[in-house]
Amino acid sequence: MINEGEGFLSIISDNSMRACLATAQGTQPYVRHVTVIRGEDFILWVATARSSRKVRQIQENPSVALSFADPGGRRTATVLGRAEVVDDPGARLLVWQWSPVDLSRLFPAGPEAEPFCALRIVPDLIEWREGPELPLRSYSPA
Repeated sequence: MINEGEGFLSIISDNSMRACLATAQGTQPYVRHVTVIRGEDFILWVATARSSRKVRQIQENPSVALSFADPGGRRTATVLGRAEVVDDPGARLLVWQWSPVDLSRLFPAGPEAEPFCALRIVPDLIEWREGPELPLRSYSPA
């Protein structure tokens, strides 16, 4: 059992605004910085533009990786999972409300408008290290 204040949960929470998301288009990987919102039951969310390249890549191949690291890289976590574009208005509104950044600056028409999109990421495997000298640990939420 993982406690809220330790392990990968604290690494993800402490570094949610410094995450990197990896997708693929064909055999070419793409990595970009994103802000991750932690939901319930290990579900992770990313707010983005529906017209973004990452949305097209996820629709083509839902396998993704998220990487989190403290400044200096002492504690790190990697999430391997599946992503999907969520169109449910209630889920989109929750992502909008939970976001640590002001999404209205990027999407002035609000969470109901077409440009705004929510990505739901379901982790299959989480690996983390709480220090460079400590062993790599893993957890599978499923």
